[in-house]
Amino acid sequence: WSSDVCSSDLTEQLFTKVFHLAASGKAIIDINTEKFLQVNKKFCSILGYTEEELKNMTFSDVTFPEDRSWQRDVYRNKVRERSDGWAIEKRYVKKDGGLVWANVSGAVLLDKNGQPYRIISTIQDITARKEAEEKLQREKKLREQFVNTLTHDLRTPLSVIQIAAQILEPNLEKEEFDDLIQRILHNVSLGDQMIRDLLDANRITAGRGISIEIEP
Repeated sequence: WSSDVCSSDLTEQLFTKVFHLAASGKAIIDINTEKFLQVNKKFCSILGYTEEELKNMTFSDVTFPEDRSWQRDVYRNKVRERSDGWAIEKRYVKKDGGLVWANVSGAVLLDKNGQPYRIISTIQDITARKEAEEKLQREKKLREQFVNTLTHDLRTPLSVIQIAAQILEPNLEKEEFDDLIQRILHNVSLGDQMIRDLLDANRITAGRGISIEIEP
């Protein structure tokens, strides 16, 4: 019996150490009140609250408003299923009002009667990754809009060139001939500039920058 007690104490001490020294956020939540029962230093650091402050709050209190409803549904379903593992991405609101994206993995803990009574969660801050993904999406959208606009604009001078070329005839008056030639050259120049703009845009997105020419 003494050996079992020692083993139990050692297991509890080990759990406590691992919980509080973990490099990722950790939290234990009461399934009835939804309050934080235990939180580690990393989770406090992620949200900017003290341990005492978080223990007086529920997980919904620090969840981004738009995520509260569906997250509560997920938790309740997992408790009902007695799930021993799941993962979601959600948003937290920090004490200073800032937004934190997190990957949250959780599991339902059962009491000695096999009934759910706690949820243990691991929280990883993925804000930097999310911001990088959103930046890439914005840049991709801007590139697509730019290319679509440029493609449309490029068709206009090309159409003029095509029409002008079709009506060029040897017996045209010199004035008419010169006018058509000037229109062709002008629109060729426009098309060339648009292609240069497109190439410059590609250099910018590739991080190479562009050269600037100053005309005298």
